[in-house]
Amino acid sequence: MRDERIIAARLEVRGSGLGAVFRGFAEDRLRRYGLEGAVSAGATRAEIRVRGPAALVDMLEVACLLGPAQSLVESCAVVPDPHGTPLA
Repeated sequence: MRDERIIAARLEVRGSGLGAVFRGFAEDRLRRYGLEGAVSAGATRAEIRVRGPAALVDMLEVACLLGPAQSLVESCAVVPDPHGTPLA
């Protein structure tokens, strides 16, 4: 049985070489997984606000931990957003 719960969360990513490369990677994964979201990324920190099925948010977390080849991801923390902060 699949987990169909819709959740809102914030993924806090830390590492190096994040920036534009990681932002593009995360935006691509949001589209591929059919998730609503917004990404902001600097050289050592990125934040992804996401809303969608819990199982797909989990997949996004794993993808972000692996990251693009040009980035070194050290951590990815998922912070639930029970209020569903607007994505725009």
